[in-house]
Amino acid sequence: MKNDFGLYIYNKLLEEAGIRYYCKFKDTKDERYYYLLINHLLEHFRGRSVENLWVTYLEELILKDDNIFSEMAERGDNVPKKILQMVMHDLNKLRALASFDISKLSAGKTEILLGFRGKKAAKGFFDNNMIEMFRFLHAYHKKEGRGIFVSNYVFKIDNGGNLIPITHYDEVMFEDLIGYERQIGTIQANTLALIEGKACNNVLLYGERGTGKSSTVKALLNKYKYMGLRVIEMKKSQFNHLPSVSNMVRNRKHKFILFIDDLSFEKFETEYKDLKAALEGSFENKPDNLIIMVTSNRRHLIRESFTDRDEDVHGRESVSEQLSLFDRFGITIYFEPPDEELYFRMVTELASKNQISLSEVELRSKANEWKVAKAVKSGRSAQQFVESLKIR
Repeated sequence: MKNDFGLYIYNKLLEEAGIRYYCKFKDTKDERYYYLLINHLLEHFRGRSVENLWVTYLEELILKDDNIFSEMAERGDNVPKKILQMVMHDLNKLRALASFDISKLSAGKTEILLGFRGKKAAKGFFDNNMIEMFRFLHAYHKKEGRGIFVSNYVFKIDNGGNLIPITHYDEVMFEDLIGYERQIGTIQANTLALIEGKACNNVLLYGERGTGKSSTVKALLNKYKYMGLRVIEMKKSQFNHLPSVSNMVRNRKHKFILFIDDLSFEKFETEYKDLKAALEGSFENKPDNLIIMVTSNRRHLIRESFTDRDEDVHGRESVSEQLSLFDRFGITIYFEPPDEELYFRMVTELASKNQISLSEVELRSKANEWKVAKAVKSGRSAQQFVESLKIR
């Protein structure tokens, strides 16, 4: 879109759909763009009650914008005079945009605006003078950070290596996890060290399926997200994006777990080399605010067999190279299958939480039948057993 407002620092806002619809409607008076704008704002604020959709929309865009000023403010740097002048110029332009009563362009159709008015009853961001607006933004970014990491907590990676926020994720809490207190305590201590800017390690969680490895990582996010923790999910096929993701989070205020779930390699796969370089071995240091956390059913991650050594003259070197991936993790934690005592403790506590009214003897008997039928004993199977009791 043409930079009609002459924005310098906040020029990316001109690509936002709401502003584009506004400009098209203002320039052409074509009602299609008016309804597109209103619909966009209503979708943007779905489930939220705000006094003025347009003004609040602009405020949020400014707070979330990732630009050279917000980057400097996040680091707490002094802003050079030239940057200050451009920020003040842009804020003045955006304040003029916010003050425009868009309902005047609606040809009297204000009844569909659903509270969409031109001015706020209470003092808002745009009601401050320019110096106050600048100081507020500088303090805000220094405290809260900038860009998509301000109001989003979990991210996935698209095919182009871009981070996409995940708005619906499992809200597992540590209170929901039963057993494995020693393992969880170690992981929590390492994560707190990351959050506090202290020395911390990459982590490998390995063990039987259903023992709570992935749930532990999810619980970490839900416990520490308001302390600045963020989680980025990565698939094995996306390891080529490891350098770019590292650069995205480097020098950010927030702390990051790069989460790789259920990882394993076949002997013919070579992606493990990218992961080895990211863990340790590349000239480019991993950001201090990022740790890599991997879950796997295999201790050494890469499948090997005795034939590997028979087929390769240098078999020992080849196997050693593959198994060295395990050594790149500063912390390795084993989640062993629960013994009988822990398994029935899981069943009992889960049944109590779900208000299952069975005697202890009957509960144990049915849980044992379920365990034998499923041929597995884990936290996941205990949860599935209790869920089966709820639907009977």
